[in-house]
Amino acid sequence: MATKLAVALMNYVAKPRNVVQNSFRISNNLAVAKSVSFATLRSLDLMLKIEILDFKNLPIVTSELAKFLALNSSMESLEVLQRSVKTMSDDVSKAVKDAGAATKSASTIGNNVDGVKSELKSLSKRLKTLESKNQ
Repeated sequence: MATKLAVALMNYVAKPRNVVQNSFRISNNLAVAKSVSFATLRSLDLMLKIEILDFKNLPIVTSELAKFLALNSSMESLEVLQRSVKTMSDDVSKAVKDAGAATKSASTIGNNVDGVKSELKSLSKRLKTLESKNQ
């Protein structure tokens, strides 16, 4: 990443000098010197701009970081998603097992309650029979 940022910054600073290179005429040395001087000053202005922004808000840096993240984050994102899906799958299978066990327990308790109700009815009948005999 550092290499890509360095290359992008060097290209950004060298751009004014590269553009001037196409306008050189061998016969006019003074015009070439003016063009090179102006391009050098323009490059120094760009370097000052980079220093003032402290690399943080420079569009070149932002675009290179965006490219880097776009190219390299997809594999990490896929790995994170795969781990999440595996965890969720394990959680779902555990929840299904727990739900099955809870259903079984509820059914057993329901059957026991039905047995207790029948015992209660039987006990109630006996109690009424005893009360009627005692009166």
